[in-house]
Amino acid sequence: MKKYFLPLLTVSLEKSLEEGVRELLSQACGFLGAKGYSLFISLERKGKFFPLHRGISPGVQEKIRAMVEKAGEEVQVFEGLRELPSRDLKQALRDEGISSFIIFPLKCRGRASGKLVLYFRKKRKLKGKFKERLEAMASVLSAYVDNYFLFSALQEREKTLNTIFESSPAAIFVMQDMRYKVVNPAFEKITGFSAEEVKDMFFWEIVHPDDREEVKERGIRRERGERVEPELYEMKIVDKEGREKWVLFRGTPIQFDGRSANLGIAFDITEKKELEDRLSSLKENLKAIYESTVMGIYLFDFEKGIYEMVNPKGKEILGLDLENKSPGEVFPPEEAERIDEILNYIRKTKRTLTTVEKYHTGLGERFVFVSRAPVFGRDGTVKKVVGIFRDITEEERAKHEWEKRADFSMMEKTIEVVAKELNNILSIILATSEIGLKSGIDETNWQRIHQKAKEAQNFIYQLMEIGRGEGGKKTAVELNDFIRNSLLLFRSILPHDIVLEFSPWPAPVYILCNPSALKTALSHLLINAREATKGGGIIHILVESHGGFALLKIRDTGRGMSQQEISRAFEPFFSTKSLESGSGLGLTFVKKFVEKMGGSVSIDSSPGRGTTVILKIPLTSEPREEERRSVVKPSGQRVLLVEDDHDVRRVEHELLTILGYSVEEASSAREALESIQRSRPSIVITDLSMPGMGGAQLAREIKKIDPSIRILLISGYVGEGEAEELRKMGIDEVLHKPFGLEELKKALHSLS
Repeated sequence: MKKYFLPLLTVSLEKSLEEGVRELLSQACGFLGAKGYSLFISLERKGKFFPLHRGISPGVQEKIRAMVEKAGEEVQVFEGLRELPSRDLKQALRDEGISSFIIFPLKCRGRASGKLVLYFRKKRKLKGKFKERLEAMASVLSAYVDNYFLFSALQEREKTLNTIFESSPAAIFVMQDMRYKVVNPAFEKITGFSAEEVKDMFFWEIVHPDDREEVKERGIRRERGERVEPELYEMKIVDKEGREKWVLFRGTPIQFDGRSANLGIAFDITEKKELEDRLSSLKENLKAIYESTVMGIYLFDFEKGIYEMVNPKGKEILGLDLENKSPGEVFPPEEAERIDEILNYIRKTKRTLTTVEKYHTGLGERFVFVSRAPVFGRDGTVKKVVGIFRDITEEERAKHEWEKRADFSMMEKTIEVVAKELNNILSIILATSEIGLKSGIDETNWQRIHQKAKEAQNFIYQLMEIGRGEGGKKTAVELNDFIRNSLLLFRSILPHDIVLEFSPWPAPVYILCNPSALKTALSHLLINAREATKGGGIIHILVESHGGFALLKIRDTGRGMSQQEISRAFEPFFSTKSLESGSGLGLTFVKKFVEKMGGSVSIDSSPGRGTTVILKIPLTSEPREEERRSVVKPSGQRVLLVEDDHDVRRVEHELLTILGYSVEEASSAREALESIQRSRPSIVITDLSMPGMGGAQLAREIKKIDPSIRILLISGYVGEGEAEELRKMGIDEVLHKPFGLEELKKALHSLS
């Protein structure tokens, strides 16, 4: 069989597709004797047609294109031009010097994709050696186009892989013979080791000891070509600086340089793990709060219109199971409607709302304090509402009872708040004046400052005692001194046009009572007298002693009372004053207070001649001398002083130094505990209110360390009941602000 061979056709794949095809066709035209060509290839990347022409004019190009588009998928040979149906095309080809042409179908990328037209000056027939060469040339052309796209795809893929390798945030590396062969920049960033540093390292050397053996065993198996499950897992590594990091690792067996190797991809998930740990801790904390808090918590879902979650305490508070129910399914219609209005208000305004609401629950009518906050979705709209609530029914009842039992004006309440704020300032003034007196310099002025500070001290303490009720510890009270020291407070209750007078008994008069309750009772009587003496007058306080009883009289020059008013004066809620200025419980409180001490109360009055209220209280014996003394000798003991206010701490330090104590300071509970760990003081003096850990909690921690350490707590005001609770927490003594040297001496003496 006769063989025909095609001359060697070489075209570089580095050229563009058009350049390569033109060069290839030019070579083909040479050995096939063609005058020129037209090539039409339909390629996805180049649109419908990719036309190339040579040896014919543009006019012929358009005409031949129209003919080619109608041609079938078989080879068509036009040995002469007589066969052409178009007279225009026939004439145009003759004008170009073309006597015959062949339309040859092409296959590129495995499918029919174009046509090649070769033009000849002479008549040509598709047979013999010419036919074989033409078919071979068409095959070469198709192969070139296919190889070009394959080469381009490989180049593009190589470029893409290189870009991924260089810019990937994940560490990408190849391990072979148990060592790192190739690592990308992300590997260096995550581990801290450069490519040069790791090339001689075994791959498991940067793995954390906790995971090293397992990772080593898996890597060896994978390098042997085994499939190791799971392919994706988390592990710890140790970077160049010795820091522990978490990575998400995937290993895959590959061929590298013709031998088995491992391809590793690792993502740094250290921050993710830390966030997961914090989130887990947060979830646990939230779960603990949710399940054990004393507050009720619920989550309301707007889309479902139900309470999605309700914690155990919430169900207990309401005596109802709200979970997976709408407000209308649980509460009466008017309450459900109010709840819907509140929820829709939060949804519209996107604001937190705090209210006090009344509900009819499984436990009856209850008052509930509710704070609701919006929960936002990703689109910024309110999807849910979280509610935190607590039962304040007893508080509301207590408040209601208190409002019935006491008639305090806003001015008195404001004074009490201000008095608490003045404590630290007055403590500094009082202590500084006593230090000044000890210096022996300018004693007259220091004495004047000290006296006024003592008056202010007594006044502020009395303000804080007001409203503490009639309960608490009873003590022997000398009425003359008690009222004399309270006059400043009592005058603050009265307007300027009323004169307050006081007549003491010539000898001491002692009664056994709770001082706070006595002050409250007198305040009630003075307020009543004030109301009766509107427009100006005199209120006179008298102390007398007759027949084993103290007589405490409050006399006013007001309008007086009728017999009917006197007969009803001690009835609860009876009042001649307006609803705004009195609750009708003042005299009821006074009567109950006096009767509890074994005494009685009476009223002497008539219209137009004023009123005298007489308290008759049993006398008690005078306190023994040793109970009233406060003799403390300088001790030399070591005291740890804990106070966050620098100025207050400084003067308290000086007072303790005067008393002979060795003093060490701490500005916070944390500093105090650190100091106690180093050495044990005999006494710790701490303020009650401090940032962070307060004095009560500090005392509890100190007693855990050393129960023998004595603790003196300083506070603006602590009632008898509160003091008892503080003693249970480890407090040995309480000292009220403001205080001076004598009060501090007494408190320290009580600790010895």
